[in-house]
Amino acid sequence: MPLVRLLMPLGLIVFGAVAVFMGAMVLLGGMRAGEIGWSSGPVGAVTETRIRKADDPDGFWRVMGLGGALPLVFGFGAVVAGRRMLRS
Repeated sequence: MPLVRLLMPLGLIVFGAVAVFMGAMVLLGGMRAGEIGWSSGPVGAVTETRIRKADDPDGFWRVMGLGGALPLVFGFGAVVAGRRMLRS
C-alpha cells in the first residue's frame, strides 16, 4: 500500500508534465507556423492532414484548443493533484 501511495502521485506528475509539454509545443508551433499538420495510418499508406489558419480559421482554432490548450490545462491539473497527494 505505501508503494501505491507513492507511485500514483508520481505517475500523475509525470503524465501531467508530458501533457503540459505536448500542449505547449502544439500551441507554440501552431501559432508560429499558422498551420497544424499531423499524419496517421499504417506505414505503407500514411495520410497527412494540414489545417491552415488562413484557409479554415474555425477548424484551426478547434484543433488548437483540443490538441494544445486542453492537454495543457488538464496536464497542469494532474501535476497539481499529484503534488497535493504527495504532501498529504
